[in-house]
Amino acid sequence: YPKGIKLVPLNIEQLLTPVGLAYWAMDDGNKTGSGFHFSTHNFTLKEVQLLSSVLSNKFNLINSIQANKNGYRLYIFSAPRGGEAQPRGGVNLWNLLDI
Repeated sequence: YPKGIKLVPLNIEQLLTPVGLAYWAMDDGNKTGSGFHFSTHNFTLKEVQLLSSVLSNKFNLINSIQANKNGYRLYIFSAPRGGEAQPRGGVNLWNLLDI
């Protein structure tokens, strides 16, 4: 990390693949209720907004940015177990990651 600080590369949309997303989920993610959180607390709001945009545009994952005392995290809305589409036509994270 430059100067010990994690940074989101500006070209993250080109770099992030489904396999990379799976690694990220296993390392910095956790299932919560019927959805999923990515821990992005060390990133700036601008970086988290970029990640949110990539998840939405590239992977069609409906998500929201949640602020808490530690910073910002991403919440991914999950489709119901029955396999229906996510809200507003998004995909099921579990199917995308094949878990």
